[in-house]
Amino acid sequence: MEQDANEAAYRLLAERLKANPVETTINEELMEILHHLYAESEAMVGGKFPMAPMKPEGIASSTDIGKEELERTLQGMIHKRLVLGIPSPQPNR
Repeated sequence: MEQDANEAAYRLLAERLKANPVETTINEELMEILHHLYAESEAMVGGKFPMAPMKPEGIASSTDIGKEELERTLQGMIHKRLVLGIPSPQPNR
């Protein structure tokens, strides 16, 4: 049963990538690449990313992951260059 849950995270990520403007085909090769690049937790988070940039708080609300765990996952994804960490602009003082 755990294998099915594991595979579901990667399938969700593949579906999310397919929804991008530069569409991809979901096939065995793509799934193999996703398994190689993403940890299961990263695949689950990546599968729920919005189309537009979003702050971690917004991602947390759509993933049901605690803020600290999400921050660790996102930092790992940034380190692997799977996502970009773009600082929020500072308000003018």
